[in-house]
Amino acid sequence: LIVTKEGEFYFYDHTKPVEESVDTIINTIVEKLDIYAEEIRGNEHDRLIKALEKIGQELGYVPEKEYGKKGVRLDCVWHDRKGEIKVAIEVETKGGWKKDILSTWELEPELSIIVTYQRTDSVPRALTDFSLMKYLPHKILYINMETKNAYLFEKQQIIRKYSLKKEEEKDRFKIKEF
Repeated sequence: LIVTKEGEFYFYDHTKPVEESVDTIINTIVEKLDIYAEEIRGNEHDRLIKALEKIGQELGYVPEKEYGKKGVRLDCVWHDRKGEIKVAIEVETKGGWKKDILSTWELEPELSIIVTYQRTDSVPRALTDFSLMKYLPHKILYINMETKNAYLFEKQQIIRKYSLKKEEEKDRFKIKEF
């Protein structure tokens, strides 16, 4: 099935299984986000949205950019086969992550993704102190594209840290024996 919306085309394969595991979804995002964003032209914000949209399609979801409902507008959501929102995504190139948490929360996804560009990884520490987080009913994946680190939160706790760096970047300064 080919779906068109506002001049864009989506290929929807109803036979493709939808990935239900949040862990697999996160691992796929961590593995592919930076690679896909590098292949796309445009500004940082749009490249990340398109990369996340592509990952959602690969995982069997129906992504929708610029989703608006209940007075909330999000950069992208991933719908499952029932039409429910599994993943809600916000990309901030200039900050403002607190409002993004509230915006994604409003849609009641299973996972929300907040992507920012921060010079340091100070936001994860701030999230552990953000009192509203203890009431959050879903997990949050916070990704810092500047430091290439991602943090998975459940309530106010960081339950896992990920690195978006490619293996060759990680090993670049290691001395190898001959």
